[in-house]
Amino acid sequence: MTLLDVVKLFDGTATRRECFLGQAICSDENPCHVHHRWKPVITSYLEFLDSMTLAEMARRRPGAPLEP
Repeated sequence: MTLLDVVKLFDGTATRRECFLGQAICSDENPCHVHHRWKPVITSYLEFLDSMTLAEMARRRPGAPLEP
């Protein structure tokens, strides 16, 4: 089970790729003012959640750095 699965259970809205400014229409073709800066942040966040499993978290030593 990934962290993304866990986050979706408690807050499904946290995993949506919505406009940072809340605009109804925001895409690569019709971006808001911060779209190109926000997109890599949310993409990286979602990729991290999807790549980290609960098993990995349990095996990690306290204070050990997270590896990419």
